[in-house]
Amino acid sequence: MEITLADYQAAAALLRTGVAEIRAVADVESRGRAFLPDGRLVIRFEGHRFRKHTKGKYDKSHPTLSHKYMPNCPYNKGVASDYKRLKIAMALDPTAALMSCSWGMFQIMGDEYWRCGFKDVHAFVDALKTGEKAHLLAVCQFILSKNLDDALRTHNWRAFAFGYNGADYEVNEYHLELARRYSFYLLNS
Repeated sequence: MEITLADYQAAAALLRTGVAEIRAVADVESRGRAFLPDGRLVIRFEGHRFRKHTKGKYDKSHPTLSHKYMPNCPYNKGVASDYKRLKIAMALDPTAALMSCSWGMFQIMGDEYWRCGFKDVHAFVDALKTGEKAHLLAVCQFILSKNLDDALRTHNWRAFAFGYNGADYEVNEYHLELARRYSFYLLNS
């Protein structure tokens, strides 16, 4: 089920912001896509997170799955490649594997499931599979739990980007892209 304008408006009311701000986040995170053409969720497998959740147990045996943080990780070659890595990681440790991916339209890390109101990562992923509206509800809870709603509302893109993506947000000019996408939606709404 695709997100409707009414869904975006409800989310904007919850966050006390506008639709353009939320759509900007979706665009920057996943080009506004929650699912691949084949119906699978858009993901990004993060090897440094798998390393963290498995305490480095697979660093030597599976270095493309479990490694130190790399800003431009050479193993991230797109969603198809990430699904192959996820499949192998699932065979090693299913929970750690799910927690080591960012998921869906808003690319929320699996290990942040609790911020979105879920009891575990499995429930989080299962909910996202039900449709785009679940992604929107999850990101609203995520933003509120991280107290990022003020930064979003006031267009403090640096603060929002830092809180949403961490200290390396400037590497990909995340804050600047948020501002550009926000302006696009503001002018085209």
